Amino acid sequence: MPRFLRLMSCLVPILGVFVLSLAHAGKPTPPPPPPPPDPATIYEWKPELGGWLDKSRNLIWGYTPTSFEGTNASYQWAVDTVKTNYATMLLNTAVNMQAHAQYCLDRSEIEFDLAEEAAAIEDWEGEAYHLNRAYGYLALRDRDLANIPEFQYAGAVASQYTNWRLPTKDEASDALNKGLFRYGPGGLNGYDCSPAVGNQETYRNWFTLTSTLKGTSVWVFLPDEETMTTVSKTQWCDFIPVRTYTPPSP
Repeated sequence: MPRFLRLMSCLVPILGVFVLSLAHAGKPTPPPPPPPPDPATIYEWKPELGGWLDKSRNLIWGYTPTSFEGTNASYQWAVDTVKTNYATMLLNTAVNMQAHAQYCLDRSEIEFDLAEEAAAIEDWEGEAYHLNRAYGYLALRDRDLANIPEFQYAGAVASQYTNWRLPTKDEASDALNKGLFRYGPGGLNGYDCSPAVGNQETYRNWFTLTSTLKGTSVWVFLPDEETMTTVSKTQWCDFIPVRTYTPPSP
């Protein structure tokens, strides 16, 4: 091959790269996508309104009855219960706690008596056993007494509103994306499924109902996995009541 042609064959790839560089020269590098918003700027704890307020959607997220009543629900049962019985479930929990607090007090007195009987015969192991049980019952009583007013207040607030319902698929998906139920980086780190004192994370691995149907199935979401799927309408699931919030006029 003539020397000229050999030189050109070497220059063609270099010229190609140079032409491509010219074509892209001057074009700005696209900016990185903005970070997701901090959930703390979107959600506000408003117990006087019934739960967490999503300020971007004017939506109140209430409590999960499974967490305090142990109640799962099929789709239709949940729809009917949220409309008519949600506040009553909260108030009934306070009543049940009052009864349980009295039971714990009675049991503690029995255990104290048994501890005295054990000490009288120098059964020190028996005395320690019954004292431990007595103080355990008193701790349970104290927990109930602390939680009773919380449930009474939550029930009184919930009873003021008649627009409790199940969230739509879109509302649930939006809450998952914005970290409402997330505990960890990028999460609200605060959604409590119960009015009880202390951290009460939601039942995070269980199907939670929406109001959106797909044939004979219903859309559900899993707070822990932050995913959505469908299940039969007759399957028993968790549910979280929501309601639309109308801000007061300025």
